[in-house]
Amino acid sequence: MDGKFLGTQHRIVALEAADHAEPRPFECLPCYVRRMLRSGCRGMHWIAAYRAARPPGALLLARAVVELGASCDCEVIESVYEPRMFQTRTDDGEYIRPRPLVDIHACHGVGPGVDSGGASGTGADRLDHCELWEPKVRHPGPPWT
Repeated sequence: MDGKFLGTQHRIVALEAADHAEPRPFECLPCYVRRMLRSGCRGMHWIAAYRAARPPGALLLARAVVELGASCDCEVIESVYEPRMFQTRTDDGEYIRPRPLVDIHACHGVGPGVDSGGASGTGADRLDHCELWEPKVRHPGPPWT
């Protein structure tokens, strides 16, 4: 095969990958990070890319994520959010093993300027999430401290 053709193919694939790396309109942080983690954890790369695509006031987003226990992209899903579960029953009335809603649905999105609690504001520095996710319960520590 022609080396020129292969170089063109690589550039096309790189452009398509770059296009998919942008947060979708109204995509929430955990859905975006989960989608991007298919390409691997890259430190705080995907969090920074999400922040860069949001309004200028989103400068505190990375700090907020770190304060909630995430020191890299994959920990957004492991430490900050957990997927809501979906459970159904068979026709016999037996429960089927619960599945994460994020495996079934695409991001439900977050509106501009509205946080997940419905309060209005810039929404830039808050960790908005769609209804497919819920914040992980954070335990303050052992009761003796």
